[in-house]
Amino acid sequence: MNKKVVKGIVTAAAAALIAGCGDVEEENTGEGGREGGNNNNLEVDDEEASEEDGDAEASENIENEESNESGAGEGNGQASAEMENTEGESVGTVSFYEEEDVVRVEADIENVDTGYHGFHLHDEAVCEPEEDFTTAEGHYNPDDSDHAEHPGDMPPLLVNEDGTASLSFTTDRFTVEELLEEEVAVMIHEDPDNFGHIPDRYVSEESGEPGPDEETLDTGDAGDRYACGVVEETS
Repeated sequence: MNKKVVKGIVTAAAAALIAGCGDVEEENTGEGGREGGNNNNLEVDDEEASEEDGDAEASENIENEESNESGAGEGNGQASAEMENTEGESVGTVSFYEEEDVVRVEADIENVDTGYHGFHLHDEAVCEPEEDFTTAEGHYNPDDSDHAEHPGDMPPLLVNEDGTASLSFTTDRFTVEELLEEEVAVMIHEDPDNFGHIPDRYVSEESGEPGPDEETLDTGDAGDRYACGVVEETS
């Protein structure tokens, strides 16, 4: 065979072989690039997942801290007073329940004289029957207001002929936490409460002035103290 022809064939074969190797390398490089790209995507996904987990954990920690702070010192939102008369006899229970923005007060009373009775919170959690409960001091009145705007002023008790009374109402004048912190007592009085309502046509014997006098504005003229109970936290 002519040497020039043989040389041309060898040269062409070598060129084809080199070109084929180049294609394989490019293909491998492309695959490697794809593989490398996939690895990069996996790394980014892992980082995003880690950040999301960290954010979720931080959010949960904040919620737990806020929950702990909001519950600190508030107790369970319930309290009650076991009522006794001046003879040391039990006459029932008054209960307090925290409900959203109000306190629900429930009184279950027995062995009390028929009729209306003044019903208040008093300033000191000291009920000594031998002292006719004067140790409980005056009405619970941190705002220094007149009766019947004292936070401790409550609706009167209406006692049935059998000596029992039930009363349930809500108020936003105090919280259970405040009652426990201030250490107050519940008082049932001998007489009805006039809530300081004395028309101007009536003139006070003491002051000579029309309308309610100082005693009325302090007590509602509810008379002596019939029964007393210290407000204490309940489970």
